[in-house]
Amino acid sequence: MDGALLMEVMETREAIEDAGTHEGELRQLLAENDVKEAACVAALGAALDGEEGGSEGGGGLQTARRAAVKLTYLARIRTEIQDRL
Repeated sequence: MDGALLMEVMETREAIEDAGTHEGELRQLLAENDVKEAACVAALGAALDGEEGGSEGGGGLQTARRAAVKLTYLARIRTEIQDRL
């Protein structure tokens, strides 16, 4: 996992902790996560279709891998938020 993704995950988890059981805050975090998940799915699809990163040097495959890893973390975050709701 790259440093930027690690920071994003840590900051989001901290925001979830700070929200506690406040439904409005949790729903806002869930909505933000949904947007990130949709963008990640789109990036993954584009990479797999060869539209991102090109075919030289496995750039598209690397982009797809990064998107898949990020999507995994975003799915876990979604579950954490839903469990609190």
